[in-house]
Amino acid sequence: MSAGTAEELDLLIDTAQQIFADSEAAKIWSAVEESGLHLLAAPEPDGGDWLAAAVAVTRVCAELAAPTPYGDVAIVTAPVLAAAGLTAAAPVALADAGGPSSTTGTTLQLDVVASQVAAARFTESVAFVHGDIIAVVARSRCAVEEGANLAGENRDRLGFRGDVYDGMWATAPGAAAEVRLRGALARAAAICGAARAALQASVSYANERVQFGRPIAKFQVIQHLIAEIAVEVEAMTAATDAAAGVCAADGFTGERARIAVAVAKAQASAGAGVVARNAHQVHGAIGTTKEHPLHLTTTRLWSWRDEYGSERDWQAVLGQAALEQDVWEVVT
Repeated sequence: MSAGTAEELDLLIDTAQQIFADSEAAKIWSAVEESGLHLLAAPEPDGGDWLAAAVAVTRVCAELAAPTPYGDVAIVTAPVLAAAGLTAAAPVALADAGGPSSTTGTTLQLDVVASQVAAARFTESVAFVHGDIIAVVARSRCAVEEGANLAGENRDRLGFRGDVYDGMWATAPGAAAEVRLRGALARAAAICGAARAALQASVSYANERVQFGRPIAKFQVIQHLIAEIAVEVEAMTAATDAAAGVCAADGFTGERARIAVAVAKAQASAGAGVVARNAHQVHGAIGTTKEHPLHLTTTRLWSWRDEYGSERDWQAVLGQAALEQDVWEVVT
């Protein structure tokens, strides 16, 4: 399906909510593959070619703090591999790598390193994106240095030196730039979901917590904090949905897509800090403890705001575009 109806999208979201409610990563990913949710944005006939649905499901995954890199696979890895005509043993990690490369006949020689690769240690395959080249290798052939972001999510360093044979690599012009845009869109969507979870948690806590004989939701300062969270959630969601629409229509290679994703990620990353700060102020000291679920949301917001480019990185992209083009055309 190249596009779906509102009813179909609602059904997908309901399915995603049931899947991501589980706390075991292995069970979650098994259910994702069985349902085909990871192929929503992959081009037909391999997938559904429905980017907006993949963005919506990514939000659900983040809202429920599910321990799985759904957006990385559905919005980035699966579509990029399918478009390049490559297959890999699942699960697959995608790594933006730097280092020397050369070819001898149909064999590619790589000596590359990639940092901050999501969940690499648990995958069967790694797809290295190296400039305009995409190469698939077994994860067992890679050197893995385990790491984590502030939220405790796996962010590993991978190194690979060796040959990649015909059929396991392809030339894809603009691959690295497309991966960066897709990754930024995936993170923006995830930030939207986590921010919505922080909003819901703040509203619920403010109505339950009683101080001076009444719920703290009755105090104007708390109302202001929550209203500011709600504004940020709506702004980042609107920007992300707009970017998904542009990318679905134009692909990720044009200037419109670059500007739209830059706006979405800049808005989401900037808003992430506001949402996390206000949510903790509403919750007080209880929100900083590991026993309270708020930290699952806010630590992800603090981590994701910098992954695939911070707000300043993408604001710089927008500023440069404004200097090079008509400003009104850029902002509209």
